[in-house]
Order: sequence, then structure tokens, then C-alpha cells
Amino acid sequence: NSEDYNFNLSMVDPKQIDNGKILSFLKTGDESETKYFIEEYFSDLGHAAKSQIFRQYIVMNIYFAISEFITGLGVDKSDVDQISTIESQTGSLSDTIAYLSEQMRKAILIRDSKTSDKAGSIVSEVKEIVKENFADFDLSLGMIASKVNFSPNHLSMLFSHETGQTLIKYLTDFRLNKAKELLRCTNLKSSEISEKVGYSDPHYFSYLFKKTYGVTPTMYREGKETN
Repeated sequence: NSEDYNFNLSMVDPKQIDNGKILSFLKTGDESETKYFIEEYFSDLGHAAKSQIFRQYIVMNIYFAISEFITGLGVDKSDVDQISTIESQTGSLSDTIAYLSEQMRKAILIRDSKTSDKAGSIVSEVKEIVKENFADFDLSLGMIASKVNFSPNHLSMLFSHETGQTLIKYLTDFRLNKAKELLRCTNLKSSEISEKVGYSDPHYFSYLFKKTYGVTPTMYREGKETN
């Protein structure tokens, strides 16, 4: 290859082939932007990217970075295509870009799938914690977050993204729905029901109930619900 004849390592800045850039995109990039990312990556390499020998090195380097990333997700790296004949992937710059773009895209789709599965699992765990502990006066976003090893802010964002409502609203709705059941099915006083659904202050419970349903707990029991 005549281009390889003119290639020498002095053309390459080692900083430009740092896998940190690749791993960062794999962690946070969007699958629709992979081709643009790879094009920019090769553009930054300048004249060296014209060498097929150098492109072969880049393909192997990025391939191994993708494999490392996939393995870190707990996925078998065989889910990423093996490099069959590397010459066919690096015959031209456009071939190389097309191959690497597709491999990056596959890795990001796997990442997104795993992230979605994990988020769904966390939400299910949170709902189970609420179900088992809603009567605890101290149950809060902070306490739930500590039980699932998340920061309160991160858990709040994840829960809202997955369910369309805040965790605090979910907890409040769960408690008030339990209160409605007790009002319908028992003769317990409103203050007793307040305690059974996690509110130590019956006045606050009554205020929250009326704010949510438009009637006081007593009016609801009498069949005067407006919501």
C-alpha cells in the first residue's frame, strides 16, 4: 500500500489514541451519534488515518476497548462481532469507519438494554420496600435510597424517569390508598388510620387526604368523595 510506505509513527500523537475517549463515549454516548463520533475520531488522527496498517491498529484497539466495556456490563463479549479478516474492515477509511461505527452502536444498545433492565429492577425493589414499610413514620426518600444503595437524587431521577411520577408522590399515593381501604372496611378512627399508614400527625394526614381527594377522611367514609 503506497500510503503505508509514507507512514511513520511520528505522525501519531499518543494522546489521540487514548482509550479513555472511547470508553467515555461508550458510557454516555447515544447510539445515533456513533458514526459522527468515529468520523471525528479519525479526523483528529489526521494524515495517519490514511494508512491501512495504522487503521488496523486502531480497529484492534477500539475492538478491545469495546470488549472490555461489554464484559464490564456482565455481558459475554461474544455479543460483539469478532474481527474476521481485519483487511476487509480496513480496506478503506470508509470501511473502517462503517465497521467501528456499527460495533460501537451495538455496544451502546447493549448498554441501554442493561441499564433499562437494572432501572426496572430498582423500581420494583423500591415499590416492594414501600409496600412492606409504608406504615413506618420514618420511611422517606433518604431511607429508601439507602436500602437500594443509591443517592436520594439519583434514585429520585431514576424513579421519575421510569414511572412518570416522583417517588414521594408514589409513597403518598400508596399510603392514602391504604387509608381509603381502612376507611371503607373498618371502624377505626381517622387518627388511628393515620398512624397505620405512616402519619404520626393526624391533622397533617387529614389535610393531605383532603388536598388529594377533595374531602376529609370522615366525609369520604360517609360516601362524599369528589375524586
